[in-house]
Amino acid sequence: MPLAGYVRRTADYDRVDGELEAIFILLSDRQGGSIVLGSVDTLFLTQGSLSDVRTALGETATPVVLFATHTHNAPSLAPDLPLLGRLDPVWYWRFVALCAGAIRTLINKQDSGEPVVVCSGRQRTQLTVNRRLPSWVVDYPMLLREHRLNCEWRIALAENRDGFVDPWLRAIFLENERGELRGVIWSLAAHPARYPAPTHVSPDFPGLVRAALRRRFGPDCAVVFLPGLAGSAIPRMPRHIPANWKQACLWMLPFYPLSLPVDTRTYQGWVNRVTAAVYQTYESRSRPADESCIAVARADVPDIFRSDANNPDIALQIARLSLAQDMDILAFNGEMLGEWMPLLDSVASGHVLYSGYAAGPALYVPTSQQILEGGYEVLGFQKGFGLSGTFNPDITRNVLSATRRLYQAGS
Repeated sequence: MPLAGYVRRTADYDRVDGELEAIFILLSDRQGGSIVLGSVDTLFLTQGSLSDVRTALGETATPVVLFATHTHNAPSLAPDLPLLGRLDPVWYWRFVALCAGAIRTLINKQDSGEPVVVCSGRQRTQLTVNRRLPSWVVDYPMLLREHRLNCEWRIALAENRDGFVDPWLRAIFLENERGELRGVIWSLAAHPARYPAPTHVSPDFPGLVRAALRRRFGPDCAVVFLPGLAGSAIPRMPRHIPANWKQACLWMLPFYPLSLPVDTRTYQGWVNRVTAAVYQTYESRSRPADESCIAVARADVPDIFRSDANNPDIALQIARLSLAQDMDILAFNGEMLGEWMPLLDSVASGHVLYSGYAAGPALYVPTSQQILEGGYEVLGFQKGFGLSGTFNPDITRNVLSATRRLYQAGS
């Protein structure tokens, strides 16, 4: 199978560096509220993926919210996105069956669950960097192909160290009566797209951090990663010397900004810093919440993306997952840009883990300001995602209005 994530990468993978996992936690409170949270090592779980899992699962009153970790080093589990990775039907339907079976087992055995208290924490970091760089850019492929020079000011897909990122690593910790850590739900707004071996299977940094947490807290500690609002953020690696002549030549081209691939040692050093930040967040966690109070509220923002031709317009799906007093996960489908974070902070309250990549329609979700600026996250991504259309220019106002209603209804 090929790996999903890049239109131009079509060859089969040639090595497995790390196992891919799907991890589910069922949480329930004393009032009868419950929810299943799932984290799957894959690029996207789309509307088609979610529909197939729900059909295989059958009727259940327990809300199920699934997230993709967004690793770019796993085969596709998204039948709706053929250009980003060829779907292998045997692999896909095996996943659907296993996923539905695991969720069903949790729901059937929830009465035998273990009492836990809920703590939260966050740590300010310098682990990420914005990847929307305003710059003059020369179209060198056009120069080679058509012998015409085109240079324009635009948003390049390259590191912008002055651009905005969500700097917070956020986490929710689930501890049993003996003080043992039984589960971690953590979030960092960083694109898992800089793994140093592009043809190897890997869960990327979410899997490596997961393995480190299990070594410290025990193999049965459930670790659920939520990718945050990572649409415009990538891991912030130290500047380094190009690894070969091709990289050096690309790096020296004038008006051609790009982010160079990283080597294994640089990448592992960054992962170690992420792991240390999770540990620090745990050590400085808040006191346990007095009482869990699980509730799920949903809102749709219709027509955020207006499709051309005969395709339907796309709505944004928002879910407010309340686990305890003033402790929420605010989940969105699609790749929300990091620039949403301060806007959402003005509406949400309490300790909130923000995350995109919840199962549902797949697309980038820029703010109204980013729509005006353009760039890959506004126009460039559309072809690979099988889309053609325009974003609603009032998207910021409409999304904030829907989020505000979720918080007003739950207050």
